[in-house]
Amino acid sequence: MLHRGALTVALSVEDQVESLLTLQRSHKNLPMSLADSSLVRLAELHPQSRVFTTDSHFRVYRRNRRQLIPRLVPRDI
Repeated sequence: MLHRGALTVALSVEDQVESLLTLQRSHKNLPMSLADSSLVRLAELHPQSRVFTTDSHFRVYRRNRRQLIPRLVPRDI
């Protein structure tokens, strides 16, 4: 999908490394991966967005330290 241009990634890890590490440190009681911290950071950068996930950690993760992250969760899960 990336190759065809059907999907773009709007986050440069190199540009956001400090923010990503800060997120991972602030959620050190949970296993926050690079993918998880990238999604949380994208939710911070794009406040009108929602995260499509089946990962239950997104019930706990917060953007901007205290705001719930709007989620889209499949009903069958």
